[in-house]
Amino acid sequence: MFTGSSSIRRWDLAKSFPKLKPLNRGFGGSHFSDSNHYLEETVLRYEPSVLVVFNGSNDLWKEKPPAQVMKDFLEFKNR
Repeated sequence: MFTGSSSIRRWDLAKSFPKLKPLNRGFGGSHFSDSNHYLEETVLRYEPSVLVVFNGSNDLWKEKPPAQVMKDFLEFKNR
């Protein structure tokens, strides 16, 4: 399973991983705080055995302090 911002959402996972059936749960403009808010419906309900996450670039682009991005990441990781 893949989740995160538009970099994930726009990734052609079937082409990149033709032998797998990857689930793409990325959404454009995502910040880690958004991923935390929607974690149950975008990730946890699927009970993934492997999760690839790309998030944080939108947070930093919007000038969120790096310490806050790390705090949001740790919240995501620990759920």
